[in-house]
Amino acid sequence: MSLQSHVDRYAILAFEKQLHAYEVVGDRGWEVDLEAGKIVFDGDLEMGVVLLGTEDDHSWIWGWADPDEDFPDTVVAPGRALGDYGREHDLPPLYEPETDAHGEPLLDRIGVIASGVLALQATYHAPLDGGGRVLFALEHPSLALPPTDTDRLFKIVRESGFVQDWDAALAAYRANR
Repeated sequence: MSLQSHVDRYAILAFEKQLHAYEVVGDRGWEVDLEAGKIVFDGDLEMGVVLLGTEDDHSWIWGWADPDEDFPDTVVAPGRALGDYGREHDLPPLYEPETDAHGEPLLDRIGVIASGVLALQATYHAPLDGGGRVLFALEHPSLALPPTDTDRLFKIVRESGFVQDWDAALAAYRANR
């Protein structure tokens, strides 16, 4: 089954969260301490963090499934929790340890779905040394959503090309916001 209908369901609210997170974090550098479950931006903005997973040119791998690491369960538990939703809706990329990307940006789609299903405050993706990207979930009081700037939000979501079923996307946004 395709992830698209689930992306449509959560895209608008996920993008709203991302826009706000960018306003809070901006282009700051970051250091992550997964043992402590924290990420620090430019040495002065500390947030709670969980590791969802990583993606390279070939595949997506969940943080809980990385064979080269042994992350604390609290840091990877949300990714495992999304697996329940994936099994319920027959979406293997949400529960299989590793998924071939087939040239599709799985990290972005998984981030949108995770944001909605897990009610995350924000997701944050960044490049990795040596290539690929990492997807984190962030938690901090400054990430609470302000009143919606719908014109700006819908313009950015439209331009993203992520939403295919606008009726479903708008209905879900109204129900969840």
